[in-house]
Amino acid sequence: MDRLEYADPSLGRLIVPDLIDQLADNPEIDAVMLEKVASVLLRAMPFTADGFHKTIASRVTDTHDPVSAGYYLLILFGLEGDTAVDALRATMIRLDPPGKAALCRTLLPRLVGSRFNREVTSPTTLSVTRLEQLLIMAFEGVRPSEVVERANGVVYSPDLRDKAQDARDMIFDRLLKIPGEATHAALKRLEQIPEFPIRPKWMRVHALRRTEADAVLPPWAPEDVMTFERTSDRPPTTTSDLQLLARRRIEVIQHDLIHGKFAQGDTLKLLPHENSVQRWIATQLEARQKEAYNHRNGTSAKTVLTPNGELKLDIPRDRQATFEPQLVGKYQRRLPGFDDHVISMYARGMSVREIQGHLLELYGLQVSPDLISTVTDEVLADVEQWQQRPLEAMYPIVYFDALRLKIRDEGTVKNKAVYLALGIRADGRKEVLGLWIEQTEGAKFWLKVFNELKNRGLHDILIAVVDGLRGFPEAIEAVYPAAQIQTCIVHLIRNSLNLASWKDRKPLAAAIKPIYQAATAEAAAAALDAFAQSEWGRKFPTVAAMWQRQWEQVIPFFAYPPEVRRIVYTTNAIESMHMQLRKIVKNRGHFPSDEAASKLLYLALRNIEKDWKMPPITWRQAVNQFAILFGERFTSAIN
Repeated sequence: MDRLEYADPSLGRLIVPDLIDQLADNPEIDAVMLEKVASVLLRAMPFTADGFHKTIASRVTDTHDPVSAGYYLLILFGLEGDTAVDALRATMIRLDPPGKAALCRTLLPRLVGSRFNREVTSPTTLSVTRLEQLLIMAFEGVRPSEVVERANGVVYSPDLRDKAQDARDMIFDRLLKIPGEATHAALKRLEQIPEFPIRPKWMRVHALRRTEADAVLPPWAPEDVMTFERTSDRPPTTTSDLQLLARRRIEVIQHDLIHGKFAQGDTLKLLPHENSVQRWIATQLEARQKEAYNHRNGTSAKTVLTPNGELKLDIPRDRQATFEPQLVGKYQRRLPGFDDHVISMYARGMSVREIQGHLLELYGLQVSPDLISTVTDEVLADVEQWQQRPLEAMYPIVYFDALRLKIRDEGTVKNKAVYLALGIRADGRKEVLGLWIEQTEGAKFWLKVFNELKNRGLHDILIAVVDGLRGFPEAIEAVYPAAQIQTCIVHLIRNSLNLASWKDRKPLAAAIKPIYQAATAEAAAAALDAFAQSEWGRKFPTVAAMWQRQWEQVIPFFAYPPEVRRIVYTTNAIESMHMQLRKIVKNRGHFPSDEAASKLLYLALRNIEKDWKMPPITWRQAVNQFAILFGERFTSAIN
């Protein structure tokens, strides 16, 4: 094994089947031996082994040693980059800080470190989103603020932490070099992370430079393809010229692909001197063939999915498998725009089968349901981040309501409630605070919800509007004792009308109208007594009884001035949100899991929130009343 670690890759490929069998049969391999096994496997790639990446992924999950987990992840990055990022994220969640540091020091230098340490070039094939996730985890495991103590009088030599820190910085540099709006958006998201070690000022500088670089990188025309630095009008004659020309061509094609300007074959036709580049590569390899034991090894066919259909490529190879494609990386089967198209259709309520048929009809793409599920599952990381994002310290009004969905759980389809919290910020803008899926509700459930909101930074709620949710008053009084609980008047009216036949609803609505339009609580109580004694009250005694049962939560409504009443009573926001969500989920039948329901609802809410640009019309008048009613609790948030 010691000799094979540095031997020709072709020799390593001879024992790959035996190594795979040994890894499958022997889960207990010490870290020293595992390092050598990983080195042999990585040098022997690419090779075909059905289900091998699943075996390695399970080893990452099962091992408790962070160093061993790092070597397993190294192998997994060589096999499937996206799967490796997911496995790394799950491992980082369960490790303590020392374990995270040990994992990153083992993995990062061999993954993206200098050429003397690196063993895998897979991260160049990762999407911008995956690189962003890898960068966040790298900063979590190797923090810049960590102090390293070194003995005095000892000659400095880089240790594992130094190499991991260099590798972490290389991930950030690699992200900056990718052109397109996706990189700019990733930098903006990183800027919003509270404890991200790079200051927001410098993140904005990087984003501005990326935008400026994209602006001067238009597609080249055939007549100026050779003017590679816009200063030279001569053909390439030196090795440096050819290297520069090849790099510029890669950047141009990548720019076209990411920005959706690519039609199959058009950009590739702009490369009339491709043969000169190919001859240069062959010359360079042949010159070093005797000492490096490496030479060209033909091409391998590959089909990638793009927003415009399938694209067939012939990828050059060399004998030692050291050639790393820059535009379409190893194991990459989809370009970034394809995933965005699939997620957009999924967010509009299309099922997996409908998306499959849509892609086949429009683009002629044969896509499996498993691939579509894999693409949409990438949203789960965004859902988790969105559900844990920091909140405002105070919300004047928060509406709590539930939406019923059919979700499969333990082999049975059950009716589960999706609880949504819609907050009105101090400036009048609406914001969905979170969603929670539960089969039962009670004080314990709501206590967990409120503690989660408080841990995310929400320290005060002025008015909580609910629809008779069980256990709600007890839980909110424990976490937000100063909050006023207000029964949703619209839901109370609707529940009253549901007790009457269709022909009686209009006169019944007119009969209960004086109750909630009364000027004071005393007048409202008198109107309720009058309704109970009236013809409609005697015909529908359960309506009066329902209002009387919830009267304690109705009374606060009458203490508000008209401007605040109008804001509390007008629940168009949450009603409109529920209507749009029901429109998206109504054709689903049932969801296979809670995660499937969460990712669809998150995508739908993300589209809905894009239309929430203006506060309610009467918000300016209501602000003054909130300041009078709640004093410093409200004004401190404004300031």
